[in-house]
Amino acid sequence: MQEKRWCRKHLLEVTGANSGMIPEPQNARISSVNLHSTLQWDAPRFPRGNLTYTVQSKSTYYPGDAFGTLRTGLRLPCCDLSSLSPYGSYVLQLRAEAGQLRSPWVTLTFKPMDDSEPVPFLPKNTACSAREARGCSVLHFMMLCWFLASFPRLSRGRD
Repeated sequence: MQEKRWCRKHLLEVTGANSGMIPEPQNARISSVNLHSTLQWDAPRFPRGNLTYTVQSKSTYYPGDAFGTLRTGLRLPCCDLSSLSPYGSYVLQLRAEAGQLRSPWVTLTFKPMDDSEPVPFLPKNTACSAREARGCSVLHFMMLCWFLASFPRLSRGRD
């Protein structure tokens, strides 16, 4: 009888039934503009109770480091990552929780300096038209707008 209990307990531990079966968060993604970074995800379908989320991080520059909790008890499916050093390289973990139940971890990598998009700078009172921007990359368009705003005499003759 003790052997049956041990086998059942071992089976529960192996299948994860002891910790509960919450599906993991889906579609985890990071949006980062000018180093203002946010981890977002879609909540898993879970009919029982309110879900909260935990996000952990660790630097890839120090392989021996353990994960540290970045945020816990999150009720919305997003987490501000702007407190991480912009020069770092990170592994992030995300999981859903409901009481004692836990989902598996979702893992992402993140390098703020590489993964962040710049905000295009357009000076005020710039008269750039769609005709002028046709065929331009964003950088070229920004340079054209800056040039036209900085040297109004040269741009006066345009139609």
